[in-house]
Amino acid sequence: MSRPPARPTRAKWGWVVLGICVGALLAGVLIHGLQVRADRAELAHYGDDLLQQANQTALELNTMSDSVSHDGFAPCSPEDLAFMRRAVYDSEFVRDLGRVRDGMIVCTTGVGVLPQPVPEAAPDANARAAHDATVSPSVLV
Repeated sequence: MSRPPARPTRAKWGWVVLGICVGALLAGVLIHGLQVRADRAELAHYGDDLLQQANQTALELNTMSDSVSHDGFAPCSPEDLAFMRRAVYDSEFVRDLGRVRDGMIVCTTGVGVLPQPVPEAAPDANARAAHDATVSPSVLV
């Protein structure tokens, strides 16, 4: 006579539940590690893109500064403003350009000649080539 199959005991069910929990925990740790690796790769790619854009902006700013500095027009004259506006129009990154005299902004491509000079804001960035860049200043807005 054969015996009926043994029913699982509570202890066996406990081991099964423990195994499922440990497996789920290990799967979670593995998935988290893969996600961290993917995020690091994406962040590195973003950093490379940002650095490349910063280099292109600096190169453009240097080129623009040199051409505007030697344009031969009187500062803030209609010809000077037209020349600077064309430079800004042709620029990929620079959105406004102006002339500074004694620490005061006297004209910009966006506003023209200012009725009252405005103090220059502290630069947000300073390139090694001694060009200052102010990002989205609220001075004139």
